[in-house]
Amino acid sequence: MTSKSEDIIYTYKVEFVECGESMGDLIDTSALNTSASGLETYLKFKILNLHAETLRKIFMNYVFTGTNLFASTAVDETITLDGKPLHTRNFNIYIEKVS
Repeated sequence: MTSKSEDIIYTYKVEFVECGESMGDLIDTSALNTSASGLETYLKFKILNLHAETLRKIFMNYVFTGTNLFASTAVDETITLDGKPLHTRNFNIYIEKVS
């Protein structure tokens, strides 16, 4: 059986960081900051949906599960999506390839 590149599914870690907080804090502590880690899954979907057009341009097809994003497109560099307002709060989104 031959393998096609579109048959490979890549896993990406998705982190939400409230604007004004440092991504360096996430890397140093290896944990989400308290303001973003307590987000309900439906809010994560709403926040990510604000960037749906940009994500479609990058990945074409993707599935987001609340903490991970799965896609058949390989992107090796960290993707940063700048915050858009949602209920008086802004969150930047960092997407990083895991496997």
